[in-house]
Amino acid sequence: MADSKELSPKSSAVISVDEVVARPYQYSPAEVEGFTVDPATSRHICRQYDLRIMPIIFCMYLFSALDRGNLGNAKTDGLNNDLGLVGNQYNNILTIQSATFAGMAIFGGYITKRFGASRMMPTYMFFGGIMIVRYFLGSFEGLFGPTVPIYLTSFYTRGELAKRLAVWYSSTAISGAFSGLLSYGVFQIESSIPGWKILFLIEGGLTVLVAIIASFTLPAFPQRCPWLTDNEKEVAVMRLLKDSSQSVDAEFTHKEFFAPAKDWKFYILMIFALTYGTASSTATTFLPQLISRFEFSAVKTNLYTVAPNLVAVVYLLTIASLSDFFRQRTIFLAVAMTTTMTGCIILAATSIHQIGVGYFACFLIQCGAHVPTTMFHSWHNNNDPSENGRAFRTGTLTLAANAGSLISANIFLDSWAPKYTKALIISACLQVLGISIVLSLRTYMALENKKRNKQQGVNWKTEDVPTVALVEGPKNKHFRYFL
Repeated sequence: MADSKELSPKSSAVISVDEVVARPYQYSPAEVEGFTVDPATSRHICRQYDLRIMPIIFCMYLFSALDRGNLGNAKTDGLNNDLGLVGNQYNNILTIQSATFAGMAIFGGYITKRFGASRMMPTYMFFGGIMIVRYFLGSFEGLFGPTVPIYLTSFYTRGELAKRLAVWYSSTAISGAFSGLLSYGVFQIESSIPGWKILFLIEGGLTVLVAIIASFTLPAFPQRCPWLTDNEKEVAVMRLLKDSSQSVDAEFTHKEFFAPAKDWKFYILMIFALTYGTASSTATTFLPQLISRFEFSAVKTNLYTVAPNLVAVVYLLTIASLSDFFRQRTIFLAVAMTTTMTGCIILAATSIHQIGVGYFACFLIQCGAHVPTTMFHSWHNNNDPSENGRAFRTGTLTLAANAGSLISANIFLDSWAPKYTKALIISACLQVLGISIVLSLRTYMALENKKRNKQQGVNWKTEDVPTVALVEGPKNKHFRYFL
């Protein structure tokens, strides 16, 4: 590497003023290779992101998840009786919400890349917050889901991404805890309005408020952050070109957007996403039903959902931090899914009267189920240097993961309550399939990295090749898979 130096965007070519204004901060692979990122400046930029972007993203998804997952709490307060739901009608409502939630993911990736994540996220959230009908709520929430990973890959490097995605997704677990506490309080209010309706009004109102605030505060890309200096903006872009993207704020092209569809591994990843998505949906939607097997009151059942969700946050942040530190994803994916599988097996084998063991199993399910979303979206995005390709890949794989909620919505049936043995066995089997897939792909990628190193007479790792040079992705002989 050359000594650290100041570079001017497009310094090696004569360009028009209009081009400089329209698309600055574009560099050649040689310029990126010759630029040394100052570690202190890089850490400062990362701290600025953590302080100015992550709290907004966290709050956005926290209230979005509250809105989406409050049916489980509402059911414990007599939702079925108030609405006259019988048989599997409650599950049918969840199926409708899950179908729209899953189906909009690809479209979400497309319009996010076309119009910008910072603009579209508050829009999705606002309209999701004002929707009462679950069909429309699921549609806007489905658009929102894939947008967050796409957005964060525009700021953080591959070695920083998992922990930030974990902070983002920990809001789902915290929303479960917060919703449990909020439900505990709301359901004790003496009012002519049913408690579950008050719950919906409070959580929907908070969602709309946060969406409005976010629309005025989120930057689109590093070079558009008003709180970074010109030098910091340059370093922020260089960080990504060295260890994340081939281009920052790349122009949209359909060819690059749909390019992942030509990769056979993409379809294997879709199957994997379905396996972990079922467990994630179980954790976010059906925890109150799993705990209700212990025959607590409605108020106490919701209160008992708090601790498993809070412990799950600690577990998630710990796993993600270790993953970033070791620059490894697949091993931690397998560990998390094993945790979920173990919880499902224990709960399925445990009598409803064994409260201590059964409640411990709920902790395991929550801990394991919240990790894969973070690890998975870090992993596949780490292996795609194209912004356009990541948008399609993230949208499609989010669709596959969200489709898991269709499975969970139709296996946690009232007719199988309160033990839900068959549902838990199905969930455990899907985790076994997911573990097999992720370890098989890891083996393939590790062998491919080893073969390329041997052919080229080097011992390169992912961080040894600037991603700006990897326009072709894995087809480039210098590409190394992020494991």
